[in-house]
Amino acid sequence: MNATTEFWRDAAMPYVESRRACDSRACYRAHSHPTFSIGAVDQGTSLFTGAACGAVTLHRGGGGVRAGLARACLQSTA
Repeated sequence: MNATTEFWRDAAMPYVESRRACDSRACYRAHSHPTFSIGAVDQGTSLFTGAACGAVTLHRGGGGVRAGLARACLQSTA
């Protein structure tokens, strides 16, 4: 496994931040963002906490998270 993480930011768009992680096992404590967030799982699964119904296992695909919602994402499977 060759884990990589890249961040992208541009001064012309200070409200946008991109994070790309490949083969990541990173886990993040509960946090929130002041803006709407978009995420995608392209391989394996991720455990998302913060949904109204409790923890949700995310599979391939994308989704959004409203601004200010406390959440955490934990790598689940490869």
